[in-house]
Amino acid sequence: MTSIGSPIPPEARLLPTHVAIVVSPERFRQEAALTARLAVGLVAEGISVTLIEPLPEQAPDATQPRRARLERRFELPYRLRYESRVPFWRRRDRLSKLAGAFDRSVPDIVWAAGADGWDLATDLADALDRPAALDFRRDVDLKLAQRAIRSERVVAVVAPCEALARAARSVVPDQFVRVVPLGVRIDDTFQPRIGSTRVIAILGEGRDDRAFSAALRAARAALERHPDLMCIVEFPANDSAAVWRFARALGLLDRITAVDGSTDAGLAMTAVKACDVLLLPEPRGGPRAESLVALARGVPVIAAVDPMADALVDGETAVLLPAGDQHSKLWSEALLAALEHPDQARALAARGRSLVLSRHRSTVAAAACVSCVLDLLRGGPLRFVLPTETLPIQPT
Repeated sequence: MTSIGSPIPPEARLLPTHVAIVVSPERFRQEAALTARLAVGLVAEGISVTLIEPLPEQAPDATQPRRARLERRFELPYRLRYESRVPFWRRRDRLSKLAGAFDRSVPDIVWAAGADGWDLATDLADALDRPAALDFRRDVDLKLAQRAIRSERVVAVVAPCEALARAARSVVPDQFVRVVPLGVRIDDTFQPRIGSTRVIAILGEGRDDRAFSAALRAARAALERHPDLMCIVEFPANDSAAVWRFARALGLLDRITAVDGSTDAGLAMTAVKACDVLLLPEPRGGPRAESLVALARGVPVIAAVDPMADALVDGETAVLLPAGDQHSKLWSEALLAALEHPDQARALAARGRSLVLSRHRSTVAAAACVSCVLDLLRGGPLRFVLPTETLPIQPT
């Protein structure tokens, strides 16, 4: 198998290959732009791509329906849309329509982008008589993996980093595990602004109020010494009452701009591109695109310890701290150190940028994805007999 980021052999580039990427609803919300960028990278490598994306949902506070941009006739990659929420009696019809769209050009492999789209992608692969690769982003997704690989169509479980690949190997046989790194767009001309810090971004999903309170206490401590600071905070607008109450108690309301990344991930990415220090108070169980973009921008990252996000290395690319309100003092000290010792912050940020440049460029991700697809189409893992299934036929 070609190693991550290595050139694609000339003979492999000449192989006609068509990949159908089923983008799950969660992946579409969180990484629509990154997935589209990966698809374009595959096209640049000579791979035909069909993106199968959920229909955009109306934002909960929108007064007008969200309109999708009209597709250009010859736009690459080609796009299909599907309804993400349908009653069970309509699922067969939805699958039939998707499969029927490939009557003239059947894909060589179905790639499931996002664990909440594994079932649809596997059903589509079965309808098309093609293999399926299932990618995921977090350790919690692996709860579905053992059942998923019972399908004779599934030939790979694809992790976005080596840490999650190791976790996957404890759940499914080693021969099913592949790695395609999460790729992000990198501005090679960017010059970090460390030393003139004005904006702190605090990103998370609002699952742990105590973790957020530690980050907010750190922001309060930083404001006492640097009263011109502003905070951009991400948490779900409909499930954040405790966080808002705590922010009000700390007197932070006039310093906070809130964004809801659960409905529009672009807002969180915009926050990262505007900030000078990034705080990630909740462990996510895997890499997050926003943290990679922050590292690529040379932004100091202070994050909760997360063994599944291996781009964040304590003292090398980021400052890692235990999560929870009981550790508020550590978070406050770390944030003040980033603000008041710019030389050290600059050195840490430079190492983080170097790591992302080498491992997480969009081009690196596209090359790894092409290598993975070609490897799977050449044979992939040998299927094995499970207690509840008969020996399946190896997909070709």
